[in-house]
Amino acid sequence: MPSLLSAFAGSIGGISLSYFLGIKLGLPFLRKFGPKIHITEERIHKTKKLFSKLGPYLLFIGYFIPGVRHITAYLAGINCLPFRKFATFSYPGAVLWGFTFVTLGRELGENWSKVETYMSKYSVYAMLLIVLGLVVAYAYWKRRALKNS
Repeated sequence: MPSLLSAFAGSIGGISLSYFLGIKLGLPFLRKFGPKIHITEERIHKTKKLFSKLGPYLLFIGYFIPGVRHITAYLAGINCLPFRKFATFSYPGAVLWGFTFVTLGRELGENWSKVETYMSKYSVYAMLLIVLGLVVAYAYWKRRALKNS
C-alpha cells in the first residue's frame, strides 16, 4: 500500500507541476530547452496536434504513451485548460498508471524477465493490433457521424 500511495503522489505531483510550468513558462521555454531532453520541435508539434484533437482525454491515456506522458500536462497548461478539467482527466490516469505498474511488479516479481522476453518478441504484433483497433473504431465513428448528419 505505501508503494501505491507513493506512486499516486509522485504521479499527481509531477503532472501538476508540469501543468503549472506550462501555464507560467509556455511554449517558448519548451522550444528553447526541450531539445536538451530530447523533446524536439517535431515531438512538440505532434503532441500539440494530438492535444488539439483529443484534448483532456490525452491527459488520461498519456501516461501509457512513452514520450507523450512527459509533455501532455505542460501542453494543457500552455493551452490554458482549466485546472478542474485538467485534474478531472489527468489524476485518474495517474492513479491507473501507478496502480497498473505497482501491481504488475508485485504480481510478476521474479517472473518479470519472462514477461520482458514475451514483450520484446510480440510487442510489434500487439502494437499493430492496437493500431488496427483504433483505425476500425475511427472508421466506425466517422461512418456513424456521416449517417447522422
